[in-house]
Amino acid sequence: MIKLSVAIIAFNEEKNLPDCLLSVKDVADEIVVVDSNSTDKTEEIAVSLGAKVIQKPFHSYVDQKNFATESTSFQYVLSIDADERLSPELIQSILEVKKTWGCSAYSMNRKNYYSGQWIRYGGWYPDIKVRLFEKAKARWTGKILHESLMVHDGEKVCHLNGDLLHYTYSSLADHKKRSEKYARLAALANVDRSLYSLYFKMILSPSFRFFKQYILQFGYLDGVRGWYIAKISFLETYRKYRSAINLKLAK
Repeated sequence: MIKLSVAIIAFNEEKNLPDCLLSVKDVADEIVVVDSNSTDKTEEIAVSLGAKVIQKPFHSYVDQKNFATESTSFQYVLSIDADERLSPELIQSILEVKKTWGCSAYSMNRKNYYSGQWIRYGGWYPDIKVRLFEKAKARWTGKILHESLMVHDGEKVCHLNGDLLHYTYSSLADHKKRSEKYARLAALANVDRSLYSLYFKMILSPSFRFFKQYILQFGYLDGVRGWYIAKISFLETYRKYRSAINLKLAK
């Protein structure tokens, strides 16, 4: 049976971290938490539940996750966020894989919990993520926002049964607040585009994103929450390009 390290990045996650750590205890041979100098009890909680904690200032999600991966002791790694949990079925799948590891990496469906409801549509399920991998054969990539694990060319990726449970936004207000933050970060990643491209995207992309999520991906079947998800996506997309334009004009 292989030895498995669990890598988690965190900042002020005292509310989420206990359930996250408890959900991985049956599959983990080591837990590494990379903390961005939290001001709450994140480090204390992590240590009390058996995790090794490393402090590292935050620069980007890609940087933090690659550092967390490189800080693990074992060759095989499960990367999970503090607001995520392993479902019982996914735990069993990982335990089976530990006995008979046969692929370079494994993907899983992520199921998102939004303001008191599991979301099934709008492109939110199945939200497939590659999170279990041999660390010599994959690396986190991306810009300031929206990091993803890239498995090296030619390597085999298999899919696991069970869901990665993601507790996203606790309320509409929480979603709006974080959406504004993500829009500012995304603007930095788009500021090198031409002004023509930015204006074009600011005019067309928000409406297309709303239409895609709410109509084409059946977001309306999630009821009022599906409406709010699509609406906030519209606003976030607009703010992203509007902010990028403002940054470019200010240069």
